[in-house]
Amino acid sequence: MRYVLVHILLVALVVFSGCRTELKPDGLPPLYPASITVTSEGAPVAGVFVNLVPEDPVERWTAAGTTGQNGVVTLRTYARYPGSPAGKFKVVLTKTEVDGANMYQLINNKYTEHATSELEFEVVPKGKNSATFDIGKLVRDLIKY
Repeated sequence: MRYVLVHILLVALVVFSGCRTELKPDGLPPLYPASITVTSEGAPVAGVFVNLVPEDPVERWTAAGTTGQNGVVTLRTYARYPGSPAGKFKVVLTKTEVDGANMYQLINNKYTEHATSELEFEVVPKGKNSATFDIGKLVRDLIKY
């Protein structure tokens, strides 16, 4: 009898653990799958932090992520929710390297700020939300504090 009761409780635990819904922040808009590929002279670049900055200054929802070995990042909103809200975005890229006591930016500085980045990306509700950005040759600029 004890074995049957334990078995029923374990089954109930497994079934109901999958029914839990995650609370999302108030006002979170619908999110759509989106990915970006970053290349340097045609080769994929791993470890690039990709941040979508909304062109609308009052929009607070951003999407971001870090590229894998294949140079692709699947974007997430607030690092937690898969996908990106719809809209037009500036793409900001950063990739750093530490060498001793120094830190270096490996991507041209024009891509590291939304005011100077010429990279744009639009997420639409229906469509393929993906793009490839070739950033040219990697650099090694010392970051000064």
